[in-house]
Amino acid sequence: MANNLGNKRIMAENIKRFLAKNNMNRKELSECMGVPYTTVCSWVSGDMYPRIDKIEKMAQVFGVSKANLIEEDIAFEQPTPPAKISDKDIMFALLDGDKYEEIPDEVFNEVKEFAQWIAEKKMREQK
Repeated sequence: MANNLGNKRIMAENIKRFLAKNNMNRKELSECMGVPYTTVCSWVSGDMYPRIDKIEKMAQVFGVSKANLIEEDIAFEQPTPPAKISDKDIMFALLDGDKYEEIPDEVFNEVKEFAQWIAEKKMREQK
């Protein structure tokens, strides 16, 4: 991975992400940081790059490391691969493991879709 230190776009995207994650807006961040609102806006738009002391303060405000602010977050940008749930796992859960009964394909497919949704939800929550 290339050295992304100083990349305004990456910094801007990370600030936006942490604002959203912390349910903060630009005005609130400017107040916490003790900087003008317009300064925060210029960071978020990627027009300016914050000084190191401001990066340190922002990391404290968000409760993250400085690296989380200045480096590209690969995991954030790449989609999570879907969780794999086998038909055997679904049958085991549906039929108490060892009892095989014929169930309609429509019911099985509906349960399979729901199981997939649950697995994907759990993966998102673990991030």
